[in-house]
Amino acid sequence: MTHKPLRALIVEDSARDAELLVREIERSGYAVTYERVETAQAMEAALIRSDWDVVLSDYDLPRFSGPAAFALLRASGLDLPFIIISGTIGEEIAVSSLKAGAHDFLVKGHLARLIPAIERERREVEGRRERVRAEDALRRSEAQYRSLVEGAVFGIYQATVEGRFLTVNPALVTMLGYDSAEDLISVGVPHVYADADMRAELSRRSLSPMELLGGEVMWRRKTGEEIRVRLSGRPSEEPQTHSTTFEVIVEDITEQHRLHEQLRQAQKMEAIGQLAGGVAHDFNNMLTAILGYTELLTDQIGPDKAIGRDLREIRAAAKRAAALTRQLLAFSRKQVLAMTAVDLTHVVRTVTPMLQRLLGERIAITTTLADSVGSVMADVAQLEHLLINLSLNARDAMPEGGVLTFTTGNAELDGAYTVTHPGARIGRYVMVRVADTGVGMPPEVQARIFEPFFTTKAHDRGTGLGLAAAYGTVKQFGGYIEVESQVGRGTTFTIYLPKASQPAQVQGASLPVNAPVGTETILLVEDESGVRAFVKIALQRFGYRVVEVANAEAALILMKTFEGPIDLLLTDVVLPGIGGRELAAQVGRERPNMHVLFMSGYARGLESSDGRLDAGAQLIEKPFTAQALLTRIRQLLADADSSAA
Repeated sequence: MTHKPLRALIVEDSARDAELLVREIERSGYAVTYERVETAQAMEAALIRSDWDVVLSDYDLPRFSGPAAFALLRASGLDLPFIIISGTIGEEIAVSSLKAGAHDFLVKGHLARLIPAIERERREVEGRRERVRAEDALRRSEAQYRSLVEGAVFGIYQATVEGRFLTVNPALVTMLGYDSAEDLISVGVPHVYADADMRAELSRRSLSPMELLGGEVMWRRKTGEEIRVRLSGRPSEEPQTHSTTFEVIVEDITEQHRLHEQLRQAQKMEAIGQLAGGVAHDFNNMLTAILGYTELLTDQIGPDKAIGRDLREIRAAAKRAAALTRQLLAFSRKQVLAMTAVDLTHVVRTVTPMLQRLLGERIAITTTLADSVGSVMADVAQLEHLLINLSLNARDAMPEGGVLTFTTGNAELDGAYTVTHPGARIGRYVMVRVADTGVGMPPEVQARIFEPFFTTKAHDRGTGLGLAAAYGTVKQFGGYIEVESQVGRGTTFTIYLPKASQPAQVQGASLPVNAPVGTETILLVEDESGVRAFVKIALQRFGYRVVEVANAEAALILMKTFEGPIDLLLTDVVLPGIGGRELAAQVGRERPNMHVLFMSGYARGLESSDGRLDAGAQLIEKPFTAQALLTRIRQLLADADSSAA
């Protein structure tokens, strides 16, 4: 038989009576461990020394009493069953003892109720202890919940279905710009929604306990400023009133959304640029043939005949198409750049007189130009085109006239700036700012101004490529362009170009070029048959001997078998198989004195990864005219002859 343990503290001056109590308890299957005390000091020491399951106390002792023992137990803070067992008991004493807190009162000669009383009181004590533990756990949980809610970085609130705030945490108060929780609670949930209908729709869809309240919505701060927030919550039922409330977590994602939109826009621009660059490559080959044959026909029939006028119209249209293609290449960052160290302030000073003539008298140009700003690596011609494009955009934004201001200076972009301006990099820059006093742009237009073919102008006022080309040029220079605009208050474009380590170079004049005729031998490598035929005719017409092939492999074979000198290799950059760049390298090892002129309508194969022309490489960009090609060849050969002399 298994005996149940019981630890009993017996307050009794009679050892015999104490043993009788113990035997009575043991007959009910308990293994009793007990200690007998008969003074307050002994009882206090026993309570401290051991853990007890029950206290059994005589009512009247020589130096102690049952009521005094109970008072001592209560003072100790212990919750134990306390049963008084006395030899004689009156009704008044029993009632007063129970009122004082004793759990039961038994007569020593009648102990039949002893075990039931002990077991009952132990159950009640355990129940009280369990309730205390539960209440303590609840208090800790509530304290932890309050700490979590109060210290959360996200906004948290509880609200009724009707839209009345019940509770709000400090983060939500700060997020919405209110002075206190009471201040926010007083306005109600509908007031913080920029669109009240959206709030009603979210509430309606979220009344089911199985459906979460969530989504991204626009809220309004106390100042009226709109912010984008992400809501996550659920409906819950109040246990007392059975009414439905919403418990919602609010995350301010305004900045996150803005950065995401900027990244999405950058990815879209990159994709469009890849497409534009590929189209421009093929288009330039076609335009080269169109311009070339038009020029050859015009030379044959003369300019005065009617067909000559038609050819001039064809040529003008082809040149407009070529200009569009150049802008597409600029946007897609596929133009080939002749990068040199230039003084940005000097470029602005040089271009502004020409801009004044271009913009007209109704627009005043002012400058605030810093000297000694340092140099930047740029293609001067493309940098000038960039400033012209921005100026023309400003002119169209000031139909009634206004002021266009150019500012240059040094700038340093730090981590805080680059975090909020994706695409910008930490570093030292030279800055040029172009500001107008025009009509300005709303945010939705600002978000798209660098997209190719996007324009708010009339269809006959532009192609929508000017700002796209400016964007691509700045990116290809390794810089960053920022736009700031307000409707009715004008627009400011700020361009940051990385500061170069070398000083600005002074551009020297080219050697004079005589009539573009010659007798040299030229190896022509071009896979587009139309371009190849036009170039061959143009060169032969002006005295050159031309050997033509369609690819690099054929050129290498010819070089091994061709007898006599070849003065110039004229090759396309993009060829099937071996490219023009590799062809020039192999040919250079075999014939080191041969000159090379590359043709390209697309910055691929000749330039470095950012489109910058290799040092010493000579290039003519497609589409070109026969006159431009002949002049460039003659200039290259004349410069070489001059150097040799």
